[in-house]
Amino acid sequence: MPQLRHIDIVPSMRLPHPPSGDVFILHNLQTLKTLENLILTEEVCVRIPNVRELDIVYHSFEEQVELGWSFHLHNIVRLSKLESLSIRGRRERYVGDLFESLTLPDSLIELTLDSCYIAWSGMAMIAYLPRLQLLHLKGQAMVGSEWKFVKEEFRGLKHLTVSDSYDLINWIADKSNFPVLETLYLLSLKNLDEIPLDIGEIPTLEKISIINCSESTRMSAIKILEEQENLGNRALRVEIDRRNQIRGCYESSNLHFI
Repeated sequence: MPQLRHIDIVPSMRLPHPPSGDVFILHNLQTLKTLENLILTEEVCVRIPNVRELDIVYHSFEEQVELGWSFHLHNIVRLSKLESLSIRGRRERYVGDLFESLTLPDSLIELTLDSCYIAWSGMAMIAYLPRLQLLHLKGQAMVGSEWKFVKEEFRGLKHLTVSDSYDLINWIADKSNFPVLETLYLLSLKNLDEIPLDIGEIPTLEKISIINCSESTRMSAIKILEEQENLGNRALRVEIDRRNQIRGCYESSNLHFI
């Protein structure tokens, strides 16, 4: 048991609380997937000090809500070796309260949030993670009609995915917020007005992929491509799902209907 390096539970499992007085520590454990309703007390964190990949599913917790229990998500910051974190909630808006205490370690490289219902203003805690390169926001991970940047800057973010944020309408940002972004994937953003046009000015941007989004979002991606090519930038590729092919739009070898 002390030599365990990887635990991957399919589909998921709820672990019991560690016995009182037990000092058993899994020093070699690097991967822990997929745990259900994990309560991250200090005792739990002490037992997995070197975990690098953590995948948690939170659902079926009506009893916890009624009793005012906490999942102690503020203790994730104690996992100083953690590089990849995935948290999946339940598709009900009241669960957002359960993630208010979420505090993340600076060691994170990849973060996936799914159905967490965190307000877009909570993005500030993510933006300042110094090593973050991949961010996946799925299934109403964040909620609200406006995602507006103030001073936040994703200094190292290379890949951004946003999907199924049905109430997102306004995305207010510029190139300074994503200085090294390489790929942008937008899926099922049916009410988003447009991609911030300044995103096209990011020198490292290689691809924008638009799947099942609003027509105005698709048109803004094409406009970004057109503007960049007029400026001599031929490195950007834009992909749009074929069922939303737009007739009579700007033509380019870098515009692909997939």
